[in-house]
Amino acid sequence: MRRAPVALVVVVCCGGAACGPDLPDRLTRSEHVRYFTRAADDDVCPALLDELEEHGQVIADRLGIERTVVTYYKYLSAADYAANADCGPDASACARNATVNSTVAFDRHELVHTYLASYGSPPRLFMEGAAVALSCERYPRPQGSWRDALKADRLSPKLYGAGGWLVGYMMRMFRKTWFVNLYGSLQINATEDQIATVFQSIYHMSLDDVWTAAIGEKQTPVVCEWECGRPTIPADAAPHELTAACGSGATHRTVDVPGEGVTRWVLEGGADVSVQSCDGFDAPLDKITSNTAKGALLAPLTTGRYIVDAVIVGPRSVTLSIDTNAVAALSTPYCGTVPPLPDDLSQYNTLTLFFPTSVGPQFTTFLNGDARSAAMTVTADGLVDISVCEGGCDTGCTTFVRATSLPGITTPAGLTLGVPPGPPVTINIGWIGS
Repeated sequence: MRRAPVALVVVVCCGGAACGPDLPDRLTRSEHVRYFTRAADDDVCPALLDELEEHGQVIADRLGIERTVVTYYKYLSAADYAANADCGPDASACARNATVNSTVAFDRHELVHTYLASYGSPPRLFMEGAAVALSCERYPRPQGSWRDALKADRLSPKLYGAGGWLVGYMMRMFRKTWFVNLYGSLQINATEDQIATVFQSIYHMSLDDVWTAAIGEKQTPVVCEWECGRPTIPADAAPHELTAACGSGATHRTVDVPGEGVTRWVLEGGADVSVQSCDGFDAPLDKITSNTAKGALLAPLTTGRYIVDAVIVGPRSVTLSIDTNAVAALSTPYCGTVPPLPDDLSQYNTLTLFFPTSVGPQFTTFLNGDARSAAMTVTADGLVDISVCEGGCDTGCTTFVRATSLPGITTPAGLTLGVPPGPPVTINIGWIGS
């Protein structure tokens, strides 16, 4: 794509609806973006606009729409945003027509709203669904019907999750022009019957049938077009630096995984990293985190391309190493039949373990222990029972029923974790102290 010219301009606002005295007034602009920040905000630089230009073009091509000029107001803090953004109560960000208000330097969700603003204002199920699906956000599998979601509160995760699953499926399975047509054919206050009728006329299928197919998908059917096109990181077990456009904030990369053995991801520096599949395969539902020590992920992953979604805290050195064949197996359906994981737990401040979909139980044992106390969180598509055995497969075992957070556990040598059969489960262990 042609690199958009970037200019830095300081603007003095003299009132008016577009630029009032309460709004950020330092302007950085490119061909399709007018970006306003506070004078003291060093999280934004002209390089960020290159990414916004590319993002806008990728989404426009995916939807088959024309580019629009976007105005972006970036606030210094939540307090600054709450006092000046005029987005209504409880909203953490908003988009009005082609204008974004956010504390996040690159708010992909709100940007999608601005790209579609001139094409219509449909019910929020489709409006928020498009923003969720096209910004590659993950939500738990929806329950109930699309009619139930339609009635949910405008800021409800139920609405966002249902919309993301539905619209993501529609975009992946049908012509892209159909969604834009639907977007412009429905009013925000359309009734259930009106929505069903218009949908049938465009898609030649009932919305009930499409909804059933969408929520029956194995994984969240999001559309990660921009994220999956980012530069790749070599999966050679060597540390590679992660850098954001302006030194801190979000950055996205991809990695190609051959699918042999168990991958080990080691993160160093102040950052959070999420891993997501471009191909709809099982992927960890919790992130890798690091601060003063290392954070790691152990995950058996299916062959394919994966997104590395990183948030870097402050201008510091952050590295990520990816070994795609670290150990032969993470777990076994019969406790004790796979060698224990050899990792030295004392070198980590967090360790994330990913257990893919399975038809039998999965057991993982650690060869090396750690004297620090730890907290454990469990993330799954639904609530699951997790067993923790401090003395091996059948000694000192405790089963945590439907638990999502297990504070105050210990991790001695021989610790064994048991995960029941079913959908993917992600376990994050965070140690307390040096």
